[in-house]
Amino acid sequence: MENTNYHKKSVDELTFTDDGMFQAVLRDPEICAELVERLLYVKVNHVDYPKLEKQIAPYYSSKGVRLDV
Repeated sequence: MENTNYHKKSVDELTFTDDGMFQAVLRDPEICAELVERLLYVKVNHVDYPKLEKQIAPYYSSKGVRLDV
């Protein structure tokens, strides 16, 4: 197994592209809507959060399928 060292960042060092910050911004519907409005210059009425993963297992004996966003 590979040993990976991670550099912990302070809040001041975080950018939008950091995974934790990206998720935090997009999980808040008001902030997410404002971000989309600023980027795309369109009015956002509401934010929907789709299922990020769905598993399809049609038959007991068949192999299932997992769909990821």
